[in-house]
Amino acid sequence: MISCYTFDDVQIVPQYSDINSRSECNIGNNRISKNYTIDIPLVSSPMDTVTDYNMAIEMMKLGGIGFSHRFMSIADQSDVVDSMVKEIRKNAGKEYKHNCYLIGGTIGVTGDYFNRAKILLESGADILLLDVAHGHHQLVKKALEELSVLKERFRFDIIAGSDCTWRATLDLINWGADGIRVGIGNGSMCSTRVQTGVGLPSISSIKECAEIGDEYGIPIMADGGIR
Repeated sequence: MISCYTFDDVQIVPQYSDINSRSECNIGNNRISKNYTIDIPLVSSPMDTVTDYNMAIEMMKLGGIGFSHRFMSIADQSDVVDSMVKEIRKNAGKEYKHNCYLIGGTIGVTGDYFNRAKILLESGADILLLDVAHGHHQLVKKALEELSVLKERFRFDIIAGSDCTWRATLDLINWGADGIRVGIGNGSMCSTRVQTGVGLPSISSIKECAEIGDEYGIPIMADGGIR
């Protein structure tokens, strides 16, 4: 029988510490994709009820990143990215304490996703997030292959997902993903597991996918909420 574990199933064993103050701890320099890092290991969900312009700005102030959600028109999402570029980068080093000024935009893999991606990149997005419920899919493969053409003109990374198995992670990397979003059916607000019975507990899926990511030098993002 295969055992799978989620966050509630594990605890960290306390060990001897020589750290005098929490101010001595450094949680910076977190690779979010092949070519980009953030200062704190936190990313806000690309849901329409979570990451709008204001949330993306606050995440950037803290040193993380928020991907603007895709449940709006291309013009509206482009305005969000463009506004972040104008209000953030001109004040870099003045208003914010961190060195992380990354701008992320979310796209799907059907319809006008290619045009949305192109416009977001023209507006100044650094990272695109392919946001689909099941990332190990032929449409994701097709999207990654088509979006790779834009790398001839723009400097950007693509994070793909969500997935939850080593096979999916390996395929997404081979298809051209610069980062992997891991987590299906395990989030506190996710209804996938309840409605479909599909998913894998968090700890097991992260461990399985991270082993492949480490082998290929591709970062893994654990998706599923924070408690």
